[in-house]
This record gives sequence, C-alpha cells and structure tokens, in this order.
Amino acid sequence: MDDSANTMTEWARGPRRVPRAPFSVERFEAMSSSDDQRRDNNRLRLAGSLAGLKHRRSRARTAFGGVAVSVSLLSFTFAAEAQSATPPDVVKIPAGLNFGDSSFYDGFGSTDPGWTLFNYARWNDLNSIKDSSGHNSRLFVDPHIDVLSTVFQVVYIPPIAVSNGAIAFEAILPVADIQSHFNASGAVLRNNGFNFGDLTVGAAYQAKPISLWDQSVLSWRFDFDVSAPTGGFDGSMDINQSSGFWSLEPYLAVTLLPIPKWEVSVRFNYDYNFSTSRGSNPPQIPGFAFNDGHAGQAAWLNFAASYEVIEGVRPGLNGFWLQQLTNDSTNGISVPGTQVEQLYLGPGVNWQVNKTSVANFNVYLPISAKNTPAGPQFNILYIHQI
Repeated sequence: MDDSANTMTEWARGPRRVPRAPFSVERFEAMSSSDDQRRDNNRLRLAGSLAGLKHRRSRARTAFGGVAVSVSLLSFTFAAEAQSATPPDVVKIPAGLNFGDSSFYDGFGSTDPGWTLFNYARWNDLNSIKDSSGHNSRLFVDPHIDVLSTVFQVVYIPPIAVSNGAIAFEAILPVADIQSHFNASGAVLRNNGFNFGDLTVGAAYQAKPISLWDQSVLSWRFDFDVSAPTGGFDGSMDINQSSGFWSLEPYLAVTLLPIPKWEVSVRFNYDYNFSTSRGSNPPQIPGFAFNDGHAGQAAWLNFAASYEVIEGVRPGLNGFWLQQLTNDSTNGISVPGTQVEQLYLGPGVNWQVNKTSVANFNVYLPISAKNTPAGPQFNILYIHQI
C-alpha cells in the first residue's frame, strides 16, 4: 500500500468542528430598547491506499475554527415593555460545527487497527454581524471578531473484525483565543479570551472503498458524536469557547472518485441540542429573568471537489451550507426569527508534502448569512503520520 496516498487520505478527513458564532442580532436590539426606557484498478488501488491512512476524524466544537464559540446577542426584537409575551433569544446553536474543516476525500478513512494523533489550526476573521434579513446590523460599528484555534484529536481503531470496514473511537479537544474589537459608538461584545473548548467524543463505522462501474470508486463513513459543555464559559461574557450545553451530532461522509484524477466529497450533518440553564450574558430587561434556553436543531452540508493537476497537488473548490431547522426557545417559549443560515464557498488545495505528511489549505468566503457573524475563514491542516 502506498504510504503517500495513505497520508493524503488521513488529511482528507478534516476537523469535525469548525468556526462560526451563532449571533442573534435582535438580542442587542432588545438591550437598546430597554435602555431607552430601561456563525479501474488504479483507481481502486488509490482508494485502498487512501483508506489505509491512519483513521482521522474531525469534529471539534471549534469556535471559528477550533472552538464552538457561543455568542449571545439578544435575539428577536423584544418590545421594551416588560409585559411582552416574546422573550429574547439567549441560547444559540453551537458555533463551529465543523463548517468546512472536513473537505476533500472526506469519505475515506483507515480500517487498520491503531492510534493516530492529529492537530488542526484555523483562523476566522469575522468582520460583520448579520441580522435576520441578511443585512449588516446597524447596532454594531466596525465589528471585528478574530478567533485563532487549534484542535487536538486522538483516534483509536481497535483490532475488532467488522464486515467490510472498521469501527473507530475518537476524542477531540479544541483550544481557542478569541479577540473582539468594536467601535464604542455602537454595541460592544465582550469575549472570554483564551480557553479550552468543549470536549467531543464519538464512534464511527468506516466502510472499505468499493468499485463502481468501470473506473469509479466510492467510500463512506457514518459517525455519531457527543459534545459535552466542558469548555471555558463565563456567564458575564458575550462570546465563550463553550456552548454551555450538550449536543448530539451524527453525520454521513461520502466520497466518489468518478473518473481518474477527479474527486467529489459531501458530508451530511445534523445537530440536536439539549436545553441549558447557562446563557452568555442574558440581557437585563425589566420583567425578564432567564431560566433556561434551548438552541434549535440544524442541518448542514460540507462539500468539496478537486482535480490532480500534478502528482500530489490537488486544487479544488470547497464550501458549506447551514440551515437551522427550528427556532431557539427561551424559558420554554419559541422565539420567532432566530434561525441561522450560512453559505460559504472558496478555493482549497490538498498537497502531499511527502510519504508521511500532507497539508490542506481551505479558504471560505461568505456568500450569504443570517443571524450570525460573517467574514472570511481560513483553514490550515497539517498531518504527519507517525
């Protein structure tokens, strides 16, 4: 089996949790309102080599790329009257649900027993905050949220015989440094600085590659992850590393090699969140007291396609699309207009550095966004097989 190809596949898997902060712009509108009155064989052989790479999976609750930053922004326009029946939106979907960390060759993975360690780095340069209509919020003047994160991941494939594949277990822990800057003439968000993100553990079934038709190859993986609210969380801060609640995130990753040199990958993700009594800086509004919140359910796709221009170099296109399916709720009451939407696209490159190392570069540019911060995101992944 070709070690070089193995390393490339390991790379393809990408981190499981990537950046973005779930903002609800209306949350600060509520605060402002209150003050006024008080995000062929060769092909099959290549597939086998790819699958041979040490199993790698990425799914870290990464905020803006390495930690799930949970930013509360008082979602929904809350009438200043204390008697308003609609509460503010305090708890949002986890930020960084692997939005684009996994890209090329995502459906491939190792089926060989053993341990693998990985490290990923990401930078999110969020320079705008979008409202429920997808426009820049007028509440913020020159907003800037920078998140530099890294994810530490360990994967273990036990020596257990499984039909046509292998099972694997993983643990993922992100670390993130969050820096936010706002013009004082508008609303200002406070960040939790440097801290650990939430711990994620999971189990997966990785299928062995199969040949289709004359020269096509298909490989897939099903994974079920659980994220625990173990990361940095300060209730007086607007931006935290931890989401503050438990989450379940299953996904199905599929990669098709349709013809020589071409590759297409898609990951289907789902996010279910549990309720929590922890909120990031709940607004001080007359007549309102935060007791508990429940982030809505969400689904999203990571997708990528690449073409080998020269041996070991595969440029391509990558992106992700998120749609929150249900509204958030506060104190058991559904808050209308709080669903997050995101579409990002950009170029990417997979570079086979040598037989044991691979580098991955991804750029994600915002095409559309609602109820979330937005801005360019950069992902750099380096894998060295021990």
